[in-house]
Amino acid sequence: MDAATIPQDELFSIFGVVFQEVQPLAPPMYSAVSVGGKRLYELARKGIEIERQKRPVSIYTLELLDFDENDMSGRLKVSCSKGTYIRTICSDIGDALKTYGVMSSLRRTRAGIFAESDCVTLDAAKRLSAEGKLSDILLPVETLFVPYPQLRVSEAQAKRFTNGGALKISYTALRDTNAGEGDIYRIMSPDGVFLGLGNICGEDVRILRLFTQGR
Repeated sequence: MDAATIPQDELFSIFGVVFQEVQPLAPPMYSAVSVGGKRLYELARKGIEIERQKRPVSIYTLELLDFDENDMSGRLKVSCSKGTYIRTICSDIGDALKTYGVMSSLRRTRAGIFAESDCVTLDAAKRLSAEGKLSDILLPVETLFVPYPQLRVSEAQAKRFTNGGALKISYTALRDTNAGEGDIYRIMSPDGVFLGLGNICGEDVRILRLFTQGR
């Protein structure tokens, strides 16, 4: 299809057909994916193109916000899982229309639980730092792990955990729950201090990552 003849309705019609919630996508050559010990971008800079294995990613929403039929350009809004390359989505849209598709710009509006509205510009951060107020906007490291449930432990268990010891599930609040192998928890001290991340391994809660020193 000639790109100059693509109507907006044609774009809308392919979204639900070509892109499903779980979609296999191949990484672009200009990416940091490693193949055979070499980054793809290193090969691309040498003019080498190789076959890339498609990997399943999740595309939760794919919207066409606007489209200019005169210059054949538009804006997409995509909500997706990690590992999704928007450049590949644009290219695949072009393939589905039997033409070409390229990405001209990208704006990330959310990453995990953090939205664009939570961000602070570098200039603002520098200004606050100069005023001695940078700590006013810094979030505690625990904020990164809010999606994981809490596990509050006793003082003795907190001491054991922060010194590298595993905790017996049968002696924690998880003993009467459906906690499964590999499940991750935020380990909290009795007074609510975030100690680190632990995961279920057999009959124990073992250290996944510590964020505080021994108590």
